[in-house]
Parts: sequence; structure tokens; C-alpha cells
Amino acid sequence: MNYLEINANNPEPEKLQEAVRYLKNSGVVAHGTETVYGLTAQWNDWEAIQNLSQIKHRSLKQPYSIMVDAINDIIELSGWDSPPLQRLLKLIFPGPVTLLLPRNRHFKLEYWNQFQDIGFRLPDHRLSRELVKETGIPLLTTSANLSGEPSPASAQEISEEITDSVDLVIDSGVCPFKVPSTIIRVDISKRDFEVIRSGAFSIDQFNQIFKTIW
Repeated sequence: MNYLEINANNPEPEKLQEAVRYLKNSGVVAHGTETVYGLTAQWNDWEAIQNLSQIKHRSLKQPYSIMVDAINDIIELSGWDSPPLQRLLKLIFPGPVTLLLPRNRHFKLEYWNQFQDIGFRLPDHRLSRELVKETGIPLLTTSANLSGEPSPASAQEISEEITDSVDLVIDSGVCPFKVPSTIIRVDISKRDFEVIRSGAFSIDQFNQIFKTIW
């Protein structure tokens, strides 16, 4: 196992670049977020997606979320560019929420075209956003656990099977929330939303924000 300790709030540039080298070579990296520890890889790298799914013991017919470092990336990748959506994104991100949006475009990598919705994360966590920024493209994100098992809140809680399989484990300390992100599906056409999973982002807060937009 390759292991790296890093400052979550002020990531050391040379350590970031070490992680980026793995990511740019179809690698899978475990790292902390503001919610729980996650696994990440380049979003448009088919080899990396296959590696990640094998590590997770997860079907390639199941989706991953896409982690970005800017709202404009969500607009571009989702295919939606409505003013209400832009306002919503600005009010909830960065934050501990995964936003599911109807896929409104065709992707070059066919993996993504099997899904009706695409999930997006813009974490309130500098290390996570810096990984995206320094890699130069959005990254896949999923919890650093085997499918069906609890999500780890520290590097030490990641199972040995995961740590032995990934290319790099980045230890940035205990995650602030220690619970997964809230997953919310937004139907832009119907101006409605559905809570898929309760988590670190308050449902009441999201409801209040949503009411001010639509």
C-alpha cells in the first residue's frame, strides 16, 4: 500500500502532485472529504472505472458521482443551463450534498449513457477540490468501502481489502461530518426534488433553498 499524510486544509503541493500522477495513470486513490473517505479516479478513463468497480465489488451497471471544483463543470456535464439551476447550485455548493440531475447530453464514454441521472459533488473540502483542479478534469467519487459496508470516516477505518487494492491512500485526518453526503434528485422539468438518502446536508435547509428558486 502506498500511503501519504496530507493537510486537508492546506494540501502540500508536492504531495498533491504525487496523487495526481496516480490518477493520470488510471489509478484509484482513497482520500478524505468533508463527509466520509472516498475513492476517486478520472471520470472519463474506462480503465480506471473498471479498476474502481473491481475494488468496490460493484457492477459496472451502477453509477458513480462526478466530483468537480466549479459550478460551471456541473452545468457543462449535465447538459442543463437554466437560470434556476444555476441559482440552486450557487446556494448549495460547495457542500456535503450529491445532486442528481437528469442526463441531458450524450457522452463519448458509453458507460455514462446508460444512466438517466448523473450525480454531482462539489465538496466543501479543499483537498478534494484541489485533487480535481490539479488533475485537470472532473473525478469519479464513491465511498471508500466495499458495496454494502459502512462508509469510513478516517483512513484507519478503510478496510484492508480496499487499502491493499488502491494505488494510494491519502490520510488527511478524520472527516468533519463523519456521515455520507445527502443525495437529492432534482427534476428540472417538473420543478421538484426527491431525497434519495439523508446525510450531512440538512433536508430542511435544502427545502427552504429550493422554495426560493422555484
